[in-house]
Amino acid sequence: MYTTKTELKTQLKEELQCPQGFIDRLTKFGQIDELKKAIIADDEAIRKEAMDNIYQSYKDYCEAFNLDYEADNRDLKGIE
Repeated sequence: MYTTKTELKTQLKEELQCPQGFIDRLTKFGQIDELKKAIIADDEAIRKEAMDNIYQSYKDYCEAFNLDYEADNRDLKGIE
């Protein structure tokens, strides 16, 4: 899947259609590292939990900065 944090950040940015500022926040607060560890461990439950946390973080980020999360992310899984 992903072999470096840079590849993981690039993939997340494309998947979430998010600004670089959000990716920087994920890095700052360790969420990129959590997801990377889950991928390396090849544990689907931990990976899903890490991704759900990232989706929720992005939803919160959008609310904080008045961005339209729903319009940009209609196809994302993990946020109900």
